[in-house]
Amino acid sequence: MLGQTFSVFEDPDAWPDTVDYEGPNSAVFARRPLVRYQWQVAKNWQLNFGLEKPASEVDTSPDPDAQQVNHAPDGGLNVRWENSKYGHVQLGAIFRDIGVKGPIVGNQNTFGWGVNLSTSLNVLTAIRCRHN
Repeated sequence: MLGQTFSVFEDPDAWPDTVDYEGPNSAVFARRPLVRYQWQVAKNWQLNFGLEKPASEVDTSPDPDAQQVNHAPDGGLNVRWENSKYGHVQLGAIFRDIGVKGPIVGNQNTFGWGVNLSTSLNVLTAIRCRHN
């Protein structure tokens, strides 16, 4: 897939229903240009790999003339278990180069990463199945 959509790092299926376009507080929301490959590993398991337009943010307040620098695209992946009866669990990761260049701070960069575990479970269905 090639286009602009949700990052492979996030899980929009885990968001609660809300009228706020940007989603609930503390939810990961990142729609950006990306190249994604989805691989169906087994009936309920899938892997997603993606290269995304870099979007790191650096505080440049110590050096007002500093610029954010992105040397490489962000790389992300997720593994997802999904069952139409019980729900899903997803583990995502993102890897990026974070950089800044300015007259005071010089030219700096570092490797950044993050993980995101999310789920959306049909609790009432699971309870009913246990008691039957």
